Amino acid sequence: MINKTELMLGSNLTTAREDNLALVIRLIHKAGICSRADIASATGLKQATITYIVNDLIDWGLVKETGSIEGRLKRRSIGITLNKESYRLIGVRLSRNNITIGVFDMDNNLLKKEVVHLSVDMTPEEVVDKMILSLKANLRTIENEKALGIGVAIPGPYIAKEGRIALMSGSSGWESVDIEARLQESLDLPVFLDHDANCAALAEWWHGETGERKYILLMQVDDGVGSAIMANGNLYRGGVGTAGEIGHSSIDFTGPKCQCGNRGCLELYCSTVALRQQYKTEHLLEGETGSLSAREIIKAVREGDPRARGVYAKTASFLAFGLVNAINLLNPEIIVLSGIMSQAGDYLLEVIQPILENRIVKDVYKNMDIRLSCFGEDNVLCGAGALVLEEALRQPTQYFKPA
Repeated sequence: MINKTELMLGSNLTTAREDNLALVIRLIHKAGICSRADIASATGLKQATITYIVNDLIDWGLVKETGSIEGRLKRRSIGITLNKESYRLIGVRLSRNNITIGVFDMDNNLLKKEVVHLSVDMTPEEVVDKMILSLKANLRTIENEKALGIGVAIPGPYIAKEGRIALMSGSSGWESVDIEARLQESLDLPVFLDHDANCAALAEWWHGETGERKYILLMQVDDGVGSAIMANGNLYRGGVGTAGEIGHSSIDFTGPKCQCGNRGCLELYCSTVALRQQYKTEHLLEGETGSLSAREIIKAVREGDPRARGVYAKTASFLAFGLVNAINLLNPEIIVLSGIMSQAGDYLLEVIQPILENRIVKDVYKNMDIRLSCFGEDNVLCGAGALVLEEALRQPTQYFKPA
């Protein structure tokens, strides 16, 4: 017997059409405005095939013509662009302290945002109920517009095959909640879930400044530490969806015990939780009390406060040590730093870059770029919206073609 999982599955005409539609939509989105000839050149598809596909996308309302533009060989052509008003994308971010809901157009413009604060004593089931109620309320405000779907970014490790969180640091009980099933049975739209770092990476890929880089490593550093790995525009999720859990890689095998069961996990040393603990410890050693939040400490870092910068530099150094391992393992072309810890701005790069330069093979370091996310704190929320578009492009005719 032939094991199908060991083979690359072939393509039939229907699959090829879906793939071509998705490819053309992606290219138009990346280009902003382009011509049919530009797409034919970029894809290698025949001009007649491109004309047929684009005409379909125009009929569906997903693409519109913009008038005359300068095309290939400086000839005038009819420009086409994505119709950003054709659909609305709903993005949701679940964190330990709140639920954030955003409504986006197809060009990732944030049209509406709501933050729902959570009580520390709420159970996971109550949090999901709160999310459902908030989503229904937001959907009522855009009921006259076409919502394509709902993307939900959640902390991890996230078991994608089962639609649940395996571990949420600082919050218990999530491992028994099938979030995806709960949301899908309560809402009238397709629902897609993914790890928050994966969503942040999608935001960078679809709407950020990664350029032509094919191999991207995104580091999301908040209360926990996660990463996302992208190769050729595709997320690498692993067997059950937990790839990228760099926060639970050990940098000290004799270190403190982590909730995951490991010792000396990276996130115990360089997360916002670690930053607050380090700041408080140093204040106590000086006979003072230090009860600032991570955001307040990072604000002081941006303002040049020497004490805050000293604590921050010590914490961020551990992030650099973890990055050395990730770079040697994955060899990314670009590293994007995001999350609350990245809000320190260029000072984070000042701390990290010398460590990487001294600990990585020179030829690897000089062929790698490292920068901050261009989305600020909304990067994961933007990525949750991009997740909807990413998933819809797996079957464009199902999501975009009018009934």
